[in-house]
Amino acid sequence: RVVSILSRAQQPRELTVRVAVDGKGHMWVFAPEDTAKAAPIFVPPQDTLDALHGDLVLCKVFPPRPTDGAVLGKVVSVLE
Repeated sequence: RVVSILSRAQQPRELTVRVAVDGKGHMWVFAPEDTAKAAPIFVPPQDTLDALHGDLVLCKVFPPRPTDGAVLGKVVSVLE
């Protein structure tokens, strides 16, 4: 049972979120408040799918990296 819980935690999840672009041009998405983590999620430039600030997107969120704990996302589709 513990193995199945841990393996599920290692799987990417998909969220429907709004995109925010900071002053440096970096893209971020924020998990909804009702989820366990509301920390910002960085979307690397190659994974933005040409989404713009304020767009509603379906984003795949990966588990934190073991090296630095950073959480990365990838835009799967732009919804609006």
